[in-house]
Amino acid sequence: MLTMTRAAEMDRPKVLYLTPTYPWPPTTGAAQRNFYLIDQLAAGFEVEVLVGRDRHEAGSRADPPAGLRVDLVVDKRLRNFSLADWWAPPLSRLRRSLAWGIPPVASGWLVPGMLAALRQVAEERPPAAVWCDRVWTAEAARFCGLGPVVVDVDDVPSQALRRMVELEGSYRSRWIHEVELWRLRRYERGLPRRFDRIVVAKAADVPLVGGQADVTVVANGIAEHRAVAGDRERSTDLLFVGLMSYPPNEDAVRYFHSAIMPELRRRVPAARLRVAGDEASASLRALHDPGALELLGLVPSLDDLYETAAVVVAPLRLGGGTKIKVLESLSRAKATVCTSVAAEGLDLRPGVDIELADDPASFAQRCAELIDDPARRRAIGQAGRARVLEHYSWSQIGEAARATLCAVLGEDGPKARRRSVVPGAPRSDRP
Repeated sequence: MLTMTRAAEMDRPKVLYLTPTYPWPPTTGAAQRNFYLIDQLAAGFEVEVLVGRDRHEAGSRADPPAGLRVDLVVDKRLRNFSLADWWAPPLSRLRRSLAWGIPPVASGWLVPGMLAALRQVAEERPPAAVWCDRVWTAEAARFCGLGPVVVDVDDVPSQALRRMVELEGSYRSRWIHEVELWRLRRYERGLPRRFDRIVVAKAADVPLVGGQADVTVVANGIAEHRAVAGDRERSTDLLFVGLMSYPPNEDAVRYFHSAIMPELRRRVPAARLRVAGDEASASLRALHDPGALELLGLVPSLDDLYETAAVVVAPLRLGGGTKIKVLESLSRAKATVCTSVAAEGLDLRPGVDIELADDPASFAQRCAELIDDPARRRAIGQAGRARVLEHYSWSQIGEAARATLCAVLGEDGPKARRRSVVPGAPRSDRP
């Protein structure tokens, strides 16, 4: 149940929340982080939300809570960054990047429709502070003179891109990507000089974004789901949950199918992986096989899938930040096997709360051992649930988020850092 701001509560500081992800319903990891952070910030501030999308997806949206102002800006020129865009960035983004001295990842909201919406907010409903989900939303706010700006970089782009380059190995254009990666790292280290406060999801990311006093950890969290009973488990079913248009998720499914599943089926011949997640590519859909790799698409509820799965897997090799999918599985008391990449930044005990494996044979062995041992599945699932509920509740994380905004606003009101800019004009300082 959300505790959103009512219209009468106008005495609290106003916060503009900018995001490329519509949070209602919270069906993806990114949507969940936005959904709960908005809820928690609204406990201390008057929150207004502005969502920017490059396409309108009315069928997948639900209404926001009553009393919360939410504006949706749809502009076909607006580009929300993806790993695929970085691999082959659109020409328009490269031009903006060169013109304004920022990497392509940061320029996607610098388009007329979004800038006009932000300028209107600055003129009609100026906020005391702006919470920006991703650097490209923050650059647009900065460009329009809004601030002070808190940038939520819960998934540091350079970390995800470095892994993509390393996983790809040697290829003809790698040197170009290495140069762009160096440029991106330099930009990220300079974020504390461009914005008032930087937020990351785990302590290990602090050095990547400057490592200064203006960097705060606001972890990912999880709602308290009902613990799943084991009486409906199908002993040979494994489950993976994730949006398939997100490249690390697609890579994880392909990796499991090609490298882990053959090893697992030597031990458990009837094993199959069920994948819940929308927007699978045509090439991934071609791998669909109900007896081995079942692609379920978008499902109305995950409850039944968690109840019937014996083991939940997260064989991620790409991406950054911390993985809400792992927290969600553990909060339901499900035995979970994942890679070190999937578990990084989470305070979990291997062999107690979760099973870790980073090569196909070990991953398959961990899954097979759990399939063969229901008591072990229950023990590790219950331990994982207790761990995440103790350390990753959104109420605890909300306190850190509200404290971050209070520190930026200060006792005497908003900071006046870098405010000597004409609204709408590009700034001359560079990282």
